[in-house]
Amino acid sequence: MGDLDIGRRSRMVEGRLMFHGDELTATTQPVPGDTGVPLMMATPTRPPVVGRRPSRSKGVSTAARALGMRVRPGTTADLDAIYTLRHDVYAVELGQHLANREGRLDDAADVSTEFLVAERGGELIGFIGVTSPTSPRYAIEKYLPRSRIPLDFDRGPYEVRALTVAPAHRHGPVALLLMRAAWDAVRSAGGESIFVMGRAGAVEMYRKVGLKPLGVSFVAGSVSYEVMAATVAEIGSHSAKWKDLSDRLAEGRLGEEPAPIVEPGGVRASNVYHGGAFFDAIGDGFDDLSRRHGVISADVLDAWFPPSPLVVATLREELGWLLSTSPPIYGDGLVRAISEVRRVPAESVVLGAGSSALIFTALSRWLSPSSRVLILDPMYSEYEHVLSSVVGCRIERLTLDPANGFRLDPDHLAAQLSSDYELVIIVNPNNPTGIHLPAADLRAALASTNSETRVWIDEAYIDYAGEGMSLETFAAASSQVVVCKSLSKVYALSGVRAAYLVAPRVLAADLQAVTPPWAVSLPAQVAAVRALQDPTYYRDRYAETRVLRANLRRGLSKLAPWNVTEGVINSVLCLTTPEMPTAAAIVSACRVEGLFLRDWPLARSSLGMRALRVSVKDDATNVRIVETLGRVLALLMGP
Repeated sequence: MGDLDIGRRSRMVEGRLMFHGDELTATTQPVPGDTGVPLMMATPTRPPVVGRRPSRSKGVSTAARALGMRVRPGTTADLDAIYTLRHDVYAVELGQHLANREGRLDDAADVSTEFLVAERGGELIGFIGVTSPTSPRYAIEKYLPRSRIPLDFDRGPYEVRALTVAPAHRHGPVALLLMRAAWDAVRSAGGESIFVMGRAGAVEMYRKVGLKPLGVSFVAGSVSYEVMAATVAEIGSHSAKWKDLSDRLAEGRLGEEPAPIVEPGGVRASNVYHGGAFFDAIGDGFDDLSRRHGVISADVLDAWFPPSPLVVATLREELGWLLSTSPPIYGDGLVRAISEVRRVPAESVVLGAGSSALIFTALSRWLSPSSRVLILDPMYSEYEHVLSSVVGCRIERLTLDPANGFRLDPDHLAAQLSSDYELVIIVNPNNPTGIHLPAADLRAALASTNSETRVWIDEAYIDYAGEGMSLETFAAASSQVVVCKSLSKVYALSGVRAAYLVAPRVLAADLQAVTPPWAVSLPAQVAAVRALQDPTYYRDRYAETRVLRANLRRGLSKLAPWNVTEGVINSVLCLTTPEMPTAAAIVSACRVEGLFLRDWPLARSSLGMRALRVSVKDDATNVRIVETLGRVLALLMGP
């Protein structure tokens, strides 16, 4: 282990780290039972705060043991593994630091930090650091002076830093357990508040444990950070979340599956990411919506065009009444409009406040932990979250090969459909690839479906594929096929949330029986009816989208030697090469420029860390996207 320069005489040796006046020295008494010694700090002026073993709750230690994992104070023997993992993540994966030949990345701030580590089977799989207010300086002071941070440093806040989890374990609860251990350490030491440097890709996780942005951000290398803070009591008020995590793990109900964060009134998914990070820049408190003009929200697949003029005129003229009036209980008028325009029986239509509401309702009702379900890989990640974290059933994957353009082979699909799956889920056109299996090919494959298997076809973006491509009428006449349709995405109504599914009458009746009254708001019902009345407007927008998408693909293809896939939906998918920065590094750097793109930091997908999805915008915005990405890639990749 080499010297760590913190502007004072110091050396890391096998021993207990302590501060004595202005010098950092080390004792050499080993700790019985440990392979190294605890990385602790003490001070002559007050008891060691983050310098004694964290007083962890029984729930967390029991939960960790249930996974064959433990969270414990770090020792000097862990430093090599910590530095190696840090290099792999912050240099190789994120591009925040330059990679080095040794493959190790230390930090001068480490000597003032107590590390807590997560290990499984003797392997270090994650770590987190805690810096006490008695330390000579905080790690954040490398990037920002205290004067720029709106914290009362006289009250001795603790810095929780360097939360790092090995890629193979990011889909599990390791990060949350490390955060819990750090909070326990601060709480047991009598600390009152905590602050973090929240990496852009992890801000939402920090929010879920109670930390709040302070409105201060900065960039380190190619990674952007948000300064966040909360009192120990505020984080403790989220104790129901910690308890739920601990209980579920201790009872063996999750295995390596991520634990959902439970909020009052429902389930908040900590393991699924949908995009929408641009609201971190706008502010989800909506105090200044003009901020939206400074960002490009290309991380979601909202329509680039406005709703039909019929929609806008009606909402504008009747907005007060629409907001203050209860909607038709079961949305019968909207059901009739769908039935007439889509030529399906009204009895086969089930409404929902967006397709996610229908997904949660149907899958939770029809499946159980013993169910066996086939999904595509890659595919819209909400399905995997519902199947694994809500239902808890067995998932199998039909992997789509990027070398084949992510195309779904109808013969291969037919062979899978003949198996005894309880449910097969197909997103067509697929998201994020945009690739579409023509209706005739899909109908032919469905002929092979096992009589005991239900098939769910998500057609959220089917209108972009052209007329006559939906299988709605096929589903209504079948005995086992369901088609889920979003009205939000293709009609530019994402803000009001409206969707429907078409199913055989028996299945539709089963879902209608558990659909709550007033499931779709009055503004959404009225907007959807008006949109259905204006097919010409939307047909023209879909044609424009094809031109815009092709231009965007050409522009992106010129920026780097990556693989740019153009399907039929309102996005393109870029796959980075091994020589390029990871998608996460590109996304993080683009956010600093106000450009928000979509990667897959949490999903267990065949895309890994290489995929970057860019949604189609108007022509001028697409030019800005290409120019911004060009600057970012030049910065990250060099000449």
